[in-house]
Amino acid sequence: MEGFQCSIKEFPCSYLGLPLHTRQLRRVDIQPVIDKVANRLSTWKGSFINRVGRLKLVNTVLSSMQMYFLTMFDLKKWALKKNDKIRRGFLWNGTSDAKGSQCLVDWDNCKKPKNYGGLDVLNLEKFSRTLRLRWLWYSWVDPNRPWVGSSVPCSEVDKQFFRCCTSATVGDGRTAMFWDSSWVNGHAPRDLAPNLYKLAWRKGLKLREEVQNQTWTRGLWRMSIATGGVCLFVGSCTRGSILRLAGSNYMEVDS
Repeated sequence: MEGFQCSIKEFPCSYLGLPLHTRQLRRVDIQPVIDKVANRLSTWKGSFINRVGRLKLVNTVLSSMQMYFLTMFDLKKWALKKNDKIRRGFLWNGTSDAKGSQCLVDWDNCKKPKNYGGLDVLNLEKFSRTLRLRWLWYSWVDPNRPWVGSSVPCSEVDKQFFRCCTSATVGDGRTAMFWDSSWVNGHAPRDLAPNLYKLAWRKGLKLREEVQNQTWTRGLWRMSIATGGVCLFVGSCTRGSILRLAGSNYMEVDS
């Protein structure tokens, strides 16, 4: 570390405005993000602003103040409720809190788009997932980014949602992942055969490597009915797919 002229800190610490920790973030690590939103209300005279103006401030300021944090971390339910309480209170009462009688529209309806009868207030839970899915998208379209290959801040639900929303067309098989990419008629093999996926040894190889070397079958011997399972899985892959898995160790791509 002598070559780096920088200060050395211990975890937990903050880097580029984001909290860093060796463990999962605690409530005390997330609370400053909520306090920052609540403290912003003290600089405004909310009672002197009509509801149209307050709605504009909710969407452009209060909701956007957390975007940077949401690109990395998923807010817990308690944090989402506190954020919604602050935004709902300012919208209907001009303060950080509002009673039920002051709220003219149910908050879930407020978060709906305007063409569905809502007020288009940003849904932080859904938008947070959208921001995190960008990590998976950029790792696919721009594999030269320095962080590609390391773990991304996406949960298993995020990854499954990404697989359902994307479809991969295989060329030479050097980019698509054998188990995680949706290359079998718009589905990922791990979703078509979850039991086989659990038995597979190496799950992070590219499609070309798995098919040419037949490494995707390793570990399946541990299942007593592996033969039938493999036949069913290969059949689902070959039937109407863009790939033919031949008996020899090569991969052929249909036009």
